[in-house]
Amino acid sequence: MIILFGAEKGGVGKSTLSTNLAGMMSKRKMDVLLIDADPQPSASNWVERRGDDPELIGVTCIRLLGNKIAKQILAQAEKYEQIIIDTGGRDSDELRASMVVADKLYIPLKPSQPDAETLVKMERNIEAAGTFRERELITKVIISMASTNAKVREYEELIEVLEDFENIGLVEKIVKERKIYRDAFKLGRTVEEVFPLDKKALNEIEDIFKEVLS
Repeated sequence: MIILFGAEKGGVGKSTLSTNLAGMMSKRKMDVLLIDADPQPSASNWVERRGDDPELIGVTCIRLLGNKIAKQILAQAEKYEQIIIDTGGRDSDELRASMVVADKLYIPLKPSQPDAETLVKMERNIEAAGTFRERELITKVIISMASTNAKVREYEELIEVLEDFENIGLVEKIVKERKIYRDAFKLGRTVEEVFPLDKKALNEIEDIFKEVLS
């Protein structure tokens, strides 16, 4: 399965989700490849830091850039059971090419109006990719980096906006803004490898893990 994390906006948690899932899959002895398709090599740097820690199980990662990466991704899909693609936070050749070959597209978005507005262009790109696909691209938004304050419910506005997009679904689990995600990323770890465990973050990422593999 080819799983793509992409968005029109940066800083929404694509690399955080991609690396956590790739690390969790590797730890569970799943046959996974992480593809860093972002000119800013955040995922690759995470893998490098992880490889320097003898306590951790390594993650196989390659970098692919440019508008011809679709064939390269498909070639890797013949070798690996699971492929996770981390693209940059903008409309890019890498994002558009990956949409053509991915099985699932997850769009992490902060619960804000500027993030919600990017869905219009994402929908157009998804439709354009569909002209080269034999079947529909499963597409869902992940509400990411939401406030941990129970009184702040900005995500409800984003959920309302999504009702206007027939072909873009929503992942039920909301990923909150938590320091543990940044700490884990700096260490080349997943949130389940940083102690003491943050049970709330662990619950969030485990639910996303189940969603991606469903």
